Amino acid sequence: MAASPDPPGGRGAADSVRRWGDLHGGSLPWERFMEIALYDPQGGYYQRRETPFGKPGDFYTAAHLGPAFGRTIARWVLDIDAQLDHPDPFRVVELGPGDGSLAEEVAGEIARRSGTPERFEYVLIERSATLRQRAVQREWPAPASRVRRSVQSGIGERGPFTGAVFANELWDALPARSLIRTGGVWRERTVLWAGDRGSWGLGEPVRGVGAAPLPEDEEGTVREVSPAGESLLRAVADHLAAGALLILDYGGMTEELGVHHPTGRISTLRRHRAGGDPLQAPGTADLSVDVDFARLRAAAGAAGLVEMAYRSQAEALGAWGLTEVAEELRRAAPGEAERVRVHLAVKSLWFGFDRFRALELSARRRPLRARPTPR
Repeated sequence: MAASPDPPGGRGAADSVRRWGDLHGGSLPWERFMEIALYDPQGGYYQRRETPFGKPGDFYTAAHLGPAFGRTIARWVLDIDAQLDHPDPFRVVELGPGDGSLAEEVAGEIARRSGTPERFEYVLIERSATLRQRAVQREWPAPASRVRRSVQSGIGERGPFTGAVFANELWDALPARSLIRTGGVWRERTVLWAGDRGSWGLGEPVRGVGAAPLPEDEEGTVREVSPAGESLLRAVADHLAAGALLILDYGGMTEELGVHHPTGRISTLRRHRAGGDPLQAPGTADLSVDVDFARLRAAAGAAGLVEMAYRSQAEALGAWGLTEVAEELRRAAPGEAERVRVHLAVKSLWFGFDRFRALELSARRRPLRARPTPR
């Protein structure tokens, strides 16, 4: 069943926007609007009962194409484990696991390829109560069930740890500030809320945000900058005693985004269709922004993380063993129809995620190396 174009939760998000605006003269920063639209407990998009993923939802992630993506990421995790000499325990932390589809595949591959899967603890950190419950209640069949599973409210809940942290399509959904270059300065873009509709407004001048300086762009250029994304990165750096962080998401470098998207890159998705006014009906559509990886890399260095690699997602998957995973899946397929499905899913991973990047970062205390991209 397709997701409703205006589910009941959307009304709650709109009410929250209105109340927040009423307290601040009818205006709120885009960052706050995005926060409410996605995560408001009474009606945020990710709090809805309906799944946002796959055919019945609004969009697919690579994790929903089949097992190849998760099994390849598991090989990255196992490489980090090997470089650290197989510590016990080894914590695998997934930030923003959604419905748990990716977790099941990663844990299963870890169990298949490790002689001691009991060493691994798979930690789910999901902000949405609805999605967290869905991920926790998901049954893990053998061999994934041999990996211990737990839930945390935040990365630092249990102090420093050794392990691998990864996130797939999370950073794009973290609330971001929207800035516009006007009159030779950067100014905050705000949302003016009146009745049930929003429109763009103009806030105060902004001199600097986060770890990297704002560029001297042309008049009218719009950029999205996520202090929440940089804050989460610092939190990981503070608690990852040894190991690595992997960020998989879509976006590009600062200059690249300015050239290709001078009017900003706020995206909406509803029923697998892009477009639509992001200011209307908050809570009824997915909202996201392209990740500025130049700013993220600068923030990582400032937080004490060591860059292992920055490359396209396809290059990274190739380095971790996607070709071998695909061949294993094809050999294990029970029939021609299943082999075709594997082929199409893997082809999509190679060629269908061209805007996606992989950023690998190591804890400073024991710097690790990235697997080289196959030539």
